[in-house]
Amino acid sequence: MKHPVFGPVTESGGTRGWGAWELAFRYSGIQGNEPGIFFNNIFTPQNVATFNQHTDQFTVGVNWYLNYWVRFQSNIDIDQLKQPSTIGATPQTYLAFAQRLQFRF
Repeated sequence: MKHPVFGPVTESGGTRGWGAWELAFRYSGIQGNEPGIFFNNIFTPQNVATFNQHTDQFTVGVNWYLNYWVRFQSNIDIDQLKQPSTIGATPQTYLAFAQRLQFRF
């Protein structure tokens, strides 16, 4: 790292500064399909309802490398449940904010 916030300066002639910054983005999705079935069992008869559920997740983050050994990470997760269940739950969007301070040994 050429411009660490604190700690030793590299041998390549760097100076103190704001460290290094990194932007991150991730998308993930999952979908579950069930055509429905009836288990005709005398011990535990049950009916599995038909469903077609899916959700999307978006993660946006910033990583700040203070020096070679320390990283501060901050992420925002957006989870969109479009068809969450067959029992009457409404579609929702969840927001989660996570921070992490990581040390390298």
